[in-house]
Amino acid sequence: MILNELNDPTAVPALLKALRRYNRDVPFVIEVIETLGRLGDSRAVPALQPFTSGRHYGLMHSARQAAESIQAKSVLLRPSGIPRAGVAALLMSAQPDAQTETTALLRAGPGPAR
Repeated sequence: MILNELNDPTAVPALLKALRRYNRDVPFVIEVIETLGRLGDSRAVPALQPFTSGRHYGLMHSARQAAESIQAKSVLLRPSGIPRAGVAALLMSAQPDAQTETTALLRAGPGPAR
């Protein structure tokens, strides 16, 4: 598929439209899904979900891989929780009397005393 070779994210709306229109043409749909996966546009994820179950095995596999690939690119990393004592208590020197250096070994601090 030439759109795959162009690697042009502006093609995503046209690919999504083709996916809806020709959803029974398995070889074509697999090609479109793989192209969407390579483009990595998060707008494609909702359109991929119906193809992840109850379909041709190759189609389901391609849709799952594409969705996972897109979601992995679009997920932002964030902390699991808010530090109780703020950012200053997160790291401390591994050696209590060490001078502040960029090469100093750091370990997790004990946190605030209660």
